[in-house]
Amino acid sequence: MILKNCSKLKLLLSLLLFFTFGRKSVAQDWPVVMRITDSAEFVAMEPMVDSAISYLRNTLPQDDVIGRMKAVDFLDKWISGVPYIIINQLDYLLKHSEKNHELMTQHVAGKLAYLRAHPNTPPDSYASELNGLIWMIDLYERGSFPTMENMDELVELRKNGEIETWLARKIPSDWEPRAEE
Repeated sequence: MILKNCSKLKLLLSLLLFFTFGRKSVAQDWPVVMRITDSAEFVAMEPMVDSAISYLRNTLPQDDVIGRMKAVDFLDKWISGVPYIIINQLDYLLKHSEKNHELMTQHVAGKLAYLRAHPNTPPDSYASELNGLIWMIDLYERGSFPTMENMDELVELRKNGEIETWLARKIPSDWEPRAEE
């Protein structure tokens, strides 16, 4: 009996060690951003920023939780210190995403993707906001999210071709370039 319990214990410990140390994470690694004060360092990280944006665009939360968390952490720290990009999250975004971190992050990634592709566009622009909104809606439709009435409203607005006009009414009037209404 003792030998039988001992072998079960060995098996249990072996499995525990395997799952703790033996499995490699499939998550993408991102550089650790501590405190950067030199703008050249921010510029040097831009290829990784583009990679993190692409990663967020092409993975779903349920597919790689750890990898997305690391990419989000990297982007958050990079954005919070970079002197030439400031991202504002508007009230409509908080309401419609129900403050869901994944959806709000996808909005930021979409907005940042637009700003990186169009470097002369001001961060507070209709076009970058629209791109962020579209990325957020895409993720909601593809991801495993609980039903959110406000997000479903955005999905319907996009299907009906009304999302651009709707967004134009939601953004501040001093944002440039202003969408035609």
